[in-house]
Amino acid sequence: MIEKHKEIISFSQVLWNEALVVKVVAKAYTKLLTELLHNTRNNTIDTTTWYTFLPDLSQTVGRWQQVARQVWQDLLSQPIIASEVCGFLKVKDVLTTNCLNTLEPGVAKTVRRVLCALSRPLAALPDHVLASLDHLGE
Repeated sequence: MIEKHKEIISFSQVLWNEALVVKVVAKAYTKLLTELLHNTRNNTIDTTTWYTFLPDLSQTVGRWQQVARQVWQDLLSQPIIASEVCGFLKVKDVLTTNCLNTLEPGVAKTVRRVLCALSRPLAALPDHVLASLDHLGE
């Protein structure tokens, strides 16, 4: 009976620790990313560096997958994507230009130039950011 009680307490502690990691670490990392985003908007760091700090949902597993998902969920309400002509925008407001990479360079350049001239919210995203957004269904 005592062993069973110890197992229950141990299991409860494990669940508590897991929940703590997911909530606290995700919140802390989101806060750090928010500060980095502020620095990116002020041109203290460049957008390429900014994107490297975003979690890659395709490369995380277990509790870290939960943490990464929570971080992304917290960030989706903020303007985190640097568009080519419209500044930072929310994910839902951006058109990714990654598909232009499949076109001939001259055609891709022309299409990008026309869309920029029309002030469309274009953004070229790193593969891990695009994959993470796809993973989230965004």
